[in-house]
Amino acid sequence: SREKVTAIHADLAPKYGLSAPLVYDGGSIPRQLEELGLTDFAQWRYLYECRRREIQSRPLIFRGANELVRRLKTQGKIVGIVTNRPAEYGSLKLLWQSGLDLNAFDLVVTYDRYPRCVVWKKRLGLLRNAPRRHASALFPKPDKRAFDPIYPLYARYACGPASVMHVGDSMPDILAAHANLFSFIGVLSGAVRHECVFREHGARFVLPSVTDMLDVL
Repeated sequence: SREKVTAIHADLAPKYGLSAPLVYDGGSIPRQLEELGLTDFAQWRYLYECRRREIQSRPLIFRGANELVRRLKTQGKIVGIVTNRPAEYGSLKLLWQSGLDLNAFDLVVTYDRYPRCVVWKKRLGLLRNAPRRHASALFPKPDKRAFDPIYPLYARYACGPASVMHVGDSMPDILAAHANLFSFIGVLSGAVRHECVFREHGARFVLPSVTDMLDVL
């Protein structure tokens, strides 16, 4: 949950000499660490420790999320994930452990500073939790280029940006969606907890959680 992640960052901040905890707002934690001037090794240690603690907390996905994905695909929809989490540092393991079936998605996109390294680790079997259909983005949301890996996928189906519905729980989500001319559904189970925030930024729908999507699609 947001509260657990916030507590983890609050605990790690003094250990890594940070004047304040990192902000959990749906943005990129690796990007925040880089901007704070931590060395590559310190960033690596921080991310691994953060993911280790998250895994120990045994997060659970929204009830019915896998069934939702199955039903959307039965309707002929292309379903994917674009996350600001990196493929490494246990992030994919965390998603698997939460109960989410990553192999059910048409594409899972992670934000990776060194995508070639990720590719080689997958080839060598060193990234064991990578889903079958995975790609790396060079930029995190809210940068519109976070969605670059999905363009070849929906171009194959002759789809345009207006046919894409992005579902997210943070300001980086809605900003990146608008930058790509996607429609947006806001869910109130993450970083943004007030409907008016999404409404003010042009969300098409605002829902309590992702599992309510079938009511509007």
